Amino acid sequence: MRDVYPEQIGSALRSLGEDLVAERRRVAQLERENKELRRELAALRRRAADQQAGRSQRVKDAIRSEGRGAAVGRPIKADAWRHP
Repeated sequence: MRDVYPEQIGSALRSLGEDLVAERRRVAQLERENKELRRELAALRRRAADQQAGRSQRVKDAIRSEGRGAAVGRPIKADAWRHP
């Protein structure tokens, strides 16, 4: 069995303590960044939802306005959608 001196144990414990402190600081920094990124993501999601709602409303409005302005009883050409 190998001899272990008290100085070695003390040195190892100090090193482990320093590593633990550094790791805690790193974790705290990552948690702050994570919180900030989550806020930014939530804002982007809200903006995307608002834009999608706006597009949906514009489509609904366009469909309604086409129905009001369309000629009633006029036949639709079968090839009207094709380009010459």
